[in-house]
Amino acid sequence: LNSRVNPDLAFRDEHGNPVKLGRYFRRPVVLALGYYECPMLCSMVLNGTFGAAKALSFRPGRDYDIVSVSFAPNETPEMAQAKKASYRKRYGVEGSEEGWHFLTGEESQIRELARS
Repeated sequence: LNSRVNPDLAFRDEHGNPVKLGRYFRRPVVLALGYYECPMLCSMVLNGTFGAAKALSFRPGRDYDIVSVSFAPNETPEMAQAKKASYRKRYGVEGSEEGWHFLTGEESQIRELARS
């Protein structure tokens, strides 16, 4: 609790573009770490995150952002894009394109984020 996340951590978005984590800190952020190709617990975390988002009157992209970061350095932006597409289709929450972000990154950046 009360730890700060380094806004200068570098990742790639679901389109393969380099991004700094701080880019998403212009409004409240829900940060969810997990594998994109995880068959169990990570999927449960994402399902819970997005199920809660659907139930809220607040909207991602307008009131807050959801940033999902893979903690597997071998996962690719293509995997992130596929995961984002599957959740957009499944949950269909307005604003999901602008408010739900799926990132991948290098091990050093992932480790620093996870430690914070």
